Amino acid sequence: SLIVLVGVVFFQLLVAVYGGYFGAGIGILMLSSLSLMGLGDIHRVNADRARRMQATHRLKGPPTLLIMKHGSLLDTIFGAQPEALVCRHLDDVLLTRT
Repeated sequence: SLIVLVGVVFFQLLVAVYGGYFGAGIGILMLSSLSLMGLGDIHRVNADRARRMQATHRLKGPPTLLIMKHGSLLDTIFGAQPEALVCRHLDDVLLTRT
């Protein structure tokens, strides 16, 4: 009905304003608002997004740490590692590579 459509569009507007101002959690809010509009199952859409991200960055499983600088991927650490080793690796990668 028209009232439901107006309500969903208003919710979409609120999500857009919130996302523009805060930016926190905007992905799941946008997926839920699109789902309310009947544009897809949010669980399927979110899973597809996760698979693309895993394929793009060659993620093998949690925990995976992507070390990025200026928008480019410098290195990746797979699996649980001691804090000292991660800190040392971060210092090495971020301070020595440009």
